[in-house]
Amino acid sequence: MCIIAYCKYRKLNNEELKNCFITNSDGIGIGWQKKGLVYFKKGFMNLESFKEFYKDFSHFPHVVHFRTGTSGGKTPELTHPFKISLENPLEGKTRKGVLFHNGVISNWREKLNLVAYYCIRKGIKFPDGEFSDSRAVATLLSILGLNYMETIDTGKFIILLPYKLILYGNFIEEKGIYFSNASYFGTKVYTYGGGYEYGGYGYGHHHSNHVKKYKIDNKTGKLVPIKEN
Repeated sequence: MCIIAYCKYRKLNNEELKNCFITNSDGIGIGWQKKGLVYFKKGFMNLESFKEFYKDFSHFPHVVHFRTGTSGGKTPELTHPFKISLENPLEGKTRKGVLFHNGVISNWREKLNLVAYYCIRKGIKFPDGEFSDSRAVATLLSILGLNYMETIDTGKFIILLPYKLILYGNFIEEKGIYFSNASYFGTKVYTYGGGYEYGGYGYGHHHSNHVKKYKIDNKTGKLVPIKEN
């Protein structure tokens, strides 16, 4: 299912890192804001390599993603975040932002038809590399703009931009870090009815959880709903 951690003031501690990776062990990536740009680095396929990178990391805010591969292969290229672009580099910087995703989009291959149509109209080559549901969304955002997110009605997302951050879905605050689910807390246990629990925290994949958008209030550091027009 993956987990996203938005870290505004503090880093993930060793226990949180371990728990997030145990339950979502198909790769790690990170993004952060710096001097009007978004920087990112992904493709860490084991916890030790990420901890080595992270031990001296000091940029705030930042977002970390632990992947459970549910679409596409389990490769470095399909770890998060995804640059909002036709390209999918493992690291770099951008003014257009990056996307992190927790969830499953079942019709994502259909979305690639829109990408193919765009490439045909522009007379350009279809993007190289493997695709997943998350990369398909990031690619379409680069073509259609951020308002395309209004068509996505399942999953939790963070879009990290140079001067702001947008969260889609309900997040859990734990001492200044916002998690997209409770797998940071411990072992996953499946429960009757299709939900699951982590260390006593229930988390059900309910459709109604995923249509809410939030932003970080700069004065309080808290999540506040974005008012719809």
